[in-house]
Amino acid sequence: LWRPDNGSETGKQDLLASSTTTLNLWKVEEGQVKCVAKLANTRAQKQSTNLPPLTSFDWSSVSHHKLGASSVDTTCTIWNLEKQKIETQLIAHDKAVYDIAFSHVDSLFASVGADGSVRVFDQRNLDHSTIIYESSPPSPLLRLAWNKSNTNHIATIAMDAPGVNLIDIRRPSVALAALSYHDSCVNSITWAPHSRNHLLCGTDDGFGIIWDTAEIPSKLDSPLLAYDCDSEVYQAQWPASQPDYVALGMAHQIRVLQV
Repeated sequence: LWRPDNGSETGKQDLLASSTTTLNLWKVEEGQVKCVAKLANTRAQKQSTNLPPLTSFDWSSVSHHKLGASSVDTTCTIWNLEKQKIETQLIAHDKAVYDIAFSHVDSLFASVGADGSVRVFDQRNLDHSTIIYESSPPSPLLRLAWNKSNTNHIATIAMDAPGVNLIDIRRPSVALAALSYHDSCVNSITWAPHSRNHLLCGTDDGFGIIWDTAEIPSKLDSPLLAYDCDSEVYQAQWPASQPDYVALGMAHQIRVLQV
């Protein structure tokens, strides 16, 4: 995942992040990809020689030096990449944390995990978190996407459950809508970078789907767009730099669609 670039940081180095048991930062220099840093969870290092795997991470779209990572050891860690130090670390869930996402409000981030809950945190006050949704029946939540244009809306997907649940953080506990097409399970979700109403999904039955959420809470019978890739879609991306295009990643190919 590349560091966000809003065009205001001229001269800033392009950085690419990846994760294993460490958070790895890379740069492209002279046609080669070179490692800049490997950041390890110091709390986990003190407890064990084996570092727990990181499950996901997200760049802050407001403070580009800030990156949050989730882990199977129940923690979320917010890194200050300029200092290469941990800014915040907390036990976020009762079980493994599977995903983390920043809001467009700089201090807020959310996470989902094996305990089936969506939790919102404020770095200004980490004494408590707000549980805004719990899956029913209980099921691990695997991914979430926080709408950067409409910060009240979060989308999440549950393990072995069809579709996407849309949550309005002003009305916690109950999903605002359940969006499902062909009863297929969703592997990847991302909001449009230029619209408050469009959600892109990649499904296990090989579709790239765009939902228009503008009519919610009215029932949505069908998506705005459904593109058949003929192969399971594992990753979906909607780049801010090219909002007229989306990318869908399968096992052996990537398809770029103009929307």
